Amino acid sequence: MLPRGWSAAYPEEDEPLLCRIDAYAQPVLNPIEQVRGYREYLLSFNRALDRIPNSLAGVAFLHNATKFQIAGLRNVQENQYGRMYTGEQRGASLGFLRSRLAAKPGAQVADVLLDAEVRPAGQRPLWMGKAIGPRDGPQPPP
Repeated sequence: MLPRGWSAAYPEEDEPLLCRIDAYAQPVLNPIEQVRGYREYLLSFNRALDRIPNSLAGVAFLHNATKFQIAGLRNVQENQYGRMYTGEQRGASLGFLRSRLAAKPGAQVADVLLDAEVRPAGQRPLWMGKAIGPRDGPQPPP
């Protein structure tokens, strides 16, 4: 799940995969596409997921936004690999997570992911720069 503190965003004119938020001067990747990209990135370097790629879903939770404040971002089609919820959709987001998570503790599965053979990650994909935003903005953990 990708939490976002965005309170409002709108699609970039003529480029629906990008969007604008007040915090950045440049457009950034639509959150739906961001989580799809993070999912693909994880699949590309963690061999434990090779046999079960469809088990990994992507969700962006824009807890400070309402569906009206980000309505234009929904022009990007959602699916199990990339979807988005807003603050007033908290219950629906929890329902989605419950449908995806196992009912039993996942320590063994977490260990499999952590202990899996890792492919070289290579350079950060170009889409990730758009997802992260400008260098002077928030950066992901190392």
